[in-house]
Parts: sequence; C-alpha cells; structure tokens
Amino acid sequence: MKKTYFPRRDSDLYTFEVNFISKLPEYSETLGLDQAEITETIGILNKHLNSFTEMNSKRAQSKAAREENQIQKNAGKKELSRIASKIKACKNYTDSIGDDLGIIGPEMTLTELSDVKPSLSSKLNGSEVILKFIKEHCDGVNIYTRRGDETEYTLLGYSKSSPYSDNRAKLDRSKPEYREYNAVYVKDGYETGHRSDVIKVTVS
Repeated sequence: MKKTYFPRRDSDLYTFEVNFISKLPEYSETLGLDQAEITETIGILNKHLNSFTEMNSKRAQSKAAREENQIQKNAGKKELSRIASKIKACKNYTDSIGDDLGIIGPEMTLTELSDVKPSLSSKLNGSEVILKFIKEHCDGVNIYTRRGDETEYTLLGYSKSSPYSDNRAKLDRSKPEYREYNAVYVKDGYETGHRSDVIKVTVS
C-alpha cells in the first residue's frame, strides 16, 4: 500500500514541483501526453512556485501573500494528482518513470496500518446526522453506533467516501434521541487499526 508522494513540508513540495516540471516533457512522447496538456499542467505548477517565492519574500509583511500561496498550492496539488493518475494509466508507463517524476509514494508498512485511527466529526441537519472523516490511505471506514438504551455498538454501515449520512428515524419520535458513533478503517475488506474516539449527538 502506497503513502502519498506529496512532501509534507512546503519547501520540499517546491523542490518536488521543480523536478516534476523539468522531467515531465522528457516523457511526453513515451506516455503519449498532449503537449497542450503538459503546458497547462506546468503553468498551474509554476503559479504555485511563483506564489511560494512571493510569500517567502513578503512573509513578514503580507497575510495576503500567504493566502494566495495556499490557493495556488491547493490548485497545484490537485493538478499533480490528476496528471499523475493519467500518467500511471498510460500504456508505456513504468515504475522507473514514476520514480523519476517522484509520483510513487513509499509503501505503508503493516505496523503503520495497525496504528491508523480515524478522526470522526458530526453535523446535524435537522434529524439527519452527517458524519465526516478523513479517508487517509485506506479504502473506507466501518461506522458503528448505538442509541437510546442500547448497550452494544452495531455496524451502521460502510463508507468509502466522506461524508456518511445517518437518516434513520428516531426510535421514539416524541422525544430527543441520544446517539453515539465510532469508526474504524477498512483495507482490502478487513478492519485495521484503532477505533476512533466516540462522538455523541442528540437528535431532537
């Protein structure tokens, strides 16, 4: 299982994008990528590089520069994810190309998988409970719940994307209903890691 190939530190992401921009044109013919698309991708990434440089030069004086950098950073990472997925689907793609472009993340170890723990949050929309989570490097989450006088948690459902909606009717429509939720990650059909902290919701 692969971790993300995006560097965590902004300075390392800058170096990553500089390498990607310099290497991508070399593989355009091999991968069958359209030159116009490559030009567009490089343009998006260059906007982030420029905004990052601008932010650093004005860090002490401009909150706007930091905000603009964040916008361009998000756009750059979104474009990198899109073009990297397309590159990996190309007929002539190889792992050596992926390594050279820096778009292959390191393997997640079994130990790391055993330590993962979802972060669950909730929002009420009338009587509907909307549960949000971060998918991380797993396939999805199993969500467990109990309500009213129930003493055991039962599986509410599996979700491969956030959010998950619990729109069950209350057991007793005449009074508020107390509910608890927790979640656990699922990988390759099996639960892995730790249960999330329990979140508590009252549906009126």
